[in-house]
Amino acid sequence: MKKEIRSAPRGVIWDLDGTILDTAEAHYLSWQESLKPYGVELSHETFRADFGGNNLRTLTKWLGEVPSAGLLAEIADKKESLFRANIRNHTHLFPGALVWLNYFKKAGIPQALASSAPQENITASLDTFKLWPYFQKVVSGEKRPSKPDPATFLEAARQLGIPPINCLVIEDSEPGLLGAHNAGMPVICKLGTVRQAPDYTLATFENYPRDPATFLARILK
Repeated sequence: MKKEIRSAPRGVIWDLDGTILDTAEAHYLSWQESLKPYGVELSHETFRADFGGNNLRTLTKWLGEVPSAGLLAEIADKKESLFRANIRNHTHLFPGALVWLNYFKKAGIPQALASSAPQENITASLDTFKLWPYFQKVVSGEKRPSKPDPATFLEAARQLGIPPINCLVIEDSEPGLLGAHNAGMPVICKLGTVRQAPDYTLATFENYPRDPATFLARILK
């Protein structure tokens, strides 16, 4: 159920992969290389169908069996290492994302990052694209319950010192949308892995090329 935005947000909480950064190709190449030793030839189609799922669920499907904890960690560690190496050449900012980040920064609205990715991946991404100055707080959900559990969003709000209801989430995935709902936070869905959402939807940041003020004015209650 959509959480209404009743006033200008006091804080903004961003997802990273699929929202600010287009990381799909870097993830695909990294999974493809990691799975080759196990006899799995991962196609683009299979990857896209499962992109955004957690490692246990996707690896169970791709391997055809539930991996042991040791095997899960072995493949996942290799994949994340390859992903960090692939960031520079196979990842890019979504057009217009910096405009939105700058808008909130100039407006003096604190911003946090709440990503399910490992902290090493977040650090590599923020370093590569020089995004650190936009965020007052950065929260990794790697050691927290995964979205749609609200834990990562709630921790970001706690670190910002802002009540969850006054934090606006910007996400692209169904687990992220549900996680924001479960945290009691209004959410803008930048259409990506989710093609339709019962929330405030934004096809691309470039729909509002100068700043998001027009979009926000339209949805504020």
